[in-house]
Amino acid sequence: MEAPPDGARAPDGEAKWMTLTWFLRPDRYEGEVVDGHMHGKGTYWHADSSRYEGSFTKSQRHGYGENFFADGSYYKGEYKCGAKDGYGVFVYRDETRYEGTFASNVKEGQGIMYYADGSKYVGDYHNGMMDGQGEYVWPNGVKYVGEWRADERHGEHGRDHVAISFKFFSGSSSSLPAATRLSASQRRRSTPAGPTDAPRCDPAQSRRATRVAPS
Repeated sequence: MEAPPDGARAPDGEAKWMTLTWFLRPDRYEGEVVDGHMHGKGTYWHADSSRYEGSFTKSQRHGYGENFFADGSYYKGEYKCGAKDGYGVFVYRDETRYEGTFASNVKEGQGIMYYADGSKYVGDYHNGMMDGQGEYVWPNGVKYVGEWRADERHGEHGRDHVAISFKFFSGSSSSLPAATRLSASQRRRSTPAGPTDAPRCDPAQSRRATRVAPS
C-alpha cells in the first residue's frame, strides 16, 4: 500500500487533526495524525457502522478506548497493541455485562459477569473462560462456590461446596436441576461479540491512508 501524501505528515512529528479515507473500503478516520499514522485521539468508523473512539499509537488502538459494534454491543476500556488488554467493561446486545480484565482480546484474570437472566459469576477467568476460583449465583439465590475449569465446575473443593448448597446433589453437574445449569449461551459468553483486532506492535504493518482530506 502506498504511503500517504505529504499533506498527511505534520512537520517534525507534530500531531495534526485530519480526516483519512481509504481506497477500496469505506472506512473513515477523524483525529490526530503524526507522520502519516493515526496517533493520539481519534474516531474510526468501519464499513459495518461500528466505530472506535479513543487513543491510537502508530495506527493501532492503544490506551483507553470505546468500541461500539454494529449489533448493539460495546466495549469501554483499555487497549494494547490493537487488542483489548487491561481493565474493561463489555456489554452484550442482550445486556449481559462483563466487568474485569482482558489480555489479548479475551477475558483473563479477575472479572464479574452479570447475565441477562439475573445470574452472576464472580471469580477467575483464563483464556476467556471461567477458570480457577469463582462463585456463581442463580436468579433463585442458589449458589455454587468453588473451582472451575473451562466454564465447567471442577474439583473436590467445588463439589464439596455444591453438596452443601444443593441438598439433592448426587455427584455430577448433569444431575443438577435445569434451573442451576449453565446454558450454552452463557458458556458462549467467554468470547466478546463483534469484530476483534489481532494484537500487533509492528509499526511497519500499521495501516496507512491512501487519500487524505483536512478536516
